[in-house]
Amino acid sequence: EEGTWTIDLEYSSNGSSWSNLGTSGIDTTTGRYTKIGNTVHAWFYSGTFEPNQDNKLARINGLPYTSVNAGEGKAGGASFYFTTCFQGYHNSTPMHQEVQTGFVEKNSTVLKPALPFSTAEAYWRETQNVQLGFHVTYEAA
Repeated sequence: EEGTWTIDLEYSSNGSSWSNLGTSGIDTTTGRYTKIGNTVHAWFYSGTFEPNQDNKLARINGLPYTSVNAGEGKAGGASFYFTTCFQGYHNSTPMHQEVQTGFVEKNSTVLKPALPFSTAEAYWRETQNVQLGFHVTYEAA
């Protein structure tokens, strides 16, 4: 099966209550996917945009299928490319870090970007002309 899906970018101050980041200024909010059996491959590229939620936790919602109820991070993973919209922290100081991987939350349609060499979550950067691109593969419920 092949199709399209609509991305929902979200932010949070505390990691438990999430709000929609909005998609104004994003070139596209539509990704593509292929589903073979219960394996889903999904792609997305945003073009340039401005997140406007500096120092807030970042996540991507709206994957085309709900993931399996496996252990955290075991449902699937992602590779990010042309991605400049995230940052991390070191001793409470924001640092631009290239996010290269992420994981799919169990029993959800959520992809969480992870900081390099870590499972620590990434934060949105408030700057103009950032980009978001990724490929995710995961197991659907």
